[in-house]
Amino acid sequence: MRKATILAGLMVLALISALANYVGLDMMIGSDSLWWKGFSAVIAFGVFVTIALFWHMAFAIVPDLPRLRDRIAGWVTTYAGAAFLVGLSTLWNVAALGGNEARDASLSGTVASVERFLADTLSTSADFQPLILSLGRLDSELTMKSDCERTAGCITGSAGAGGISALIGQLASKAKTIKGSAEEAQTVYAKLGERGAACIATMRVMANSGATIEDRAEGVAQGADCVNQVAAELQNIEAGPSIRHALLTFTDGAILPITIKTDKQRAAADAALAGISQTAASLAGSIPEVSAAQPEPPVIARPNPIQAVLTHYDAILPAWVTGISLDLVPLVLLSFLSIRAAADRVNPEARLLRTPLGDVLDSAKLVERIGAHRPGTVEYLPPERTPPGFFFPPRRKRS
Repeated sequence: MRKATILAGLMVLALISALANYVGLDMMIGSDSLWWKGFSAVIAFGVFVTIALFWHMAFAIVPDLPRLRDRIAGWVTTYAGAAFLVGLSTLWNVAALGGNEARDASLSGTVASVERFLADTLSTSADFQPLILSLGRLDSELTMKSDCERTAGCITGSAGAGGISALIGQLASKAKTIKGSAEEAQTVYAKLGERGAACIATMRVMANSGATIEDRAEGVAQGADCVNQVAAELQNIEAGPSIRHALLTFTDGAILPITIKTDKQRAAADAALAGISQTAASLAGSIPEVSAAQPEPPVIARPNPIQAVLTHYDAILPAWVTGISLDLVPLVLLSFLSIRAAADRVNPEARLLRTPLGDVLDSAKLVERIGAHRPGTVEYLPPERTPPGFFFPPRRKRS
């Protein structure tokens, strides 16, 4: 292969890499200003010149080095320069080739992290639905006991509307009031959960819409703000501690009516109140404690193409392979050329046989023309030594 063809291919690769660098820089800066676009173009031109000069010198020097130590030094320099080019150019190549896909993956990851944050916040907040069912059963049980005591004296053995029947009826009303408070808190909890789910749905729609990446990022950020507000309101629901305190002191202050006179009646009433108090205390223990360590809200940042291609590299592996190949393909070509040069050093005639006939004839004509214009043999005579002080006389000493 002619060196001109190789150099042309190297120039094409350098140009492609420079254009990718320009696109990556422009995407990173994200400005429509002509100044920044011109700045990106100047840097891309510098990258083009650097890549072209480096590989031109490597192809011109490394394959034809005759000594082993020179070849080792040449290859060490080449590998160091290739590593420098990877650091200089590859990341911008990848940003140009897969920056949009990486930012899409970043937005999807942001939506997923916000969704996990909302789920964690809901799990650390109090869900009162099981408590409401239990309070409803307690209300029904107390109402039945009050009715039974009034009609048949099921607790004290003395039927009547007063006494322990009235006391248990009051406790049933208290259970109904606590149940109402829990239902109100549960309504707020459910509405906030629905609002948070609507925010997540809006984020998903914006992340997958056909708008520009900036508009989609703005929509995702607004959805995240909505979820953060929902989480703050969930953490401010303070019905749990008050309901727990009311159940723990459910029978406190209950005074036995004066109609209970006998020890048997008093013992039966005390047993009934103790059972009710134990049931209320078990319900209080079922209320989940609100964790003091609330989940940290996710940080929503502008999708940076460089950070995106590094963070979500697994989503754009083909772009990484292509971006690296643009800078390292010349190294493979240089290896092939060096292998051929090593073979030519062992068998010099093979290089002559591969030389095109036109090049051989041109070389022969050039040698013939040089020989025709070579001057005759002239005897070489060394120049005479110039006497000291011939050109510059010695300075006279001062008297």
